[in-house]
Amino acid sequence: MQKKTVLPDGAHASYKSRRFSSPRGRVELNNGIPAISIGEECPDSMIDKVITYMGLSKYRKIIMIRRGSFWDKK
Repeated sequence: MQKKTVLPDGAHASYKSRRFSSPRGRVELNNGIPAISIGEECPDSMIDKVITYMGLSKYRKIIMIRRGSFWDKK
C-alpha cells in the first residue's frame, strides 16, 4: 500500500499540546485515494471546509471519510 502523509509546517507541534481539548483529524493519500479521518462528532460542514482547504474538491466522489472516536475531544 502506498501511503503519503503531509503535515503543514508546525502543525503537529501546535496541536500536540492540546490534543485532548481540540478537535483533530488527518488527511492522507492511500493508493491515490484521499482519506479524511475525523471524530464522530465532526459536522459535515467542517468536512467540506477541509476538502476545500486541502484542494480535494475534484476528488469529492472518491474521498473516504473515516469517523472514529479517537479523533474526538476527550
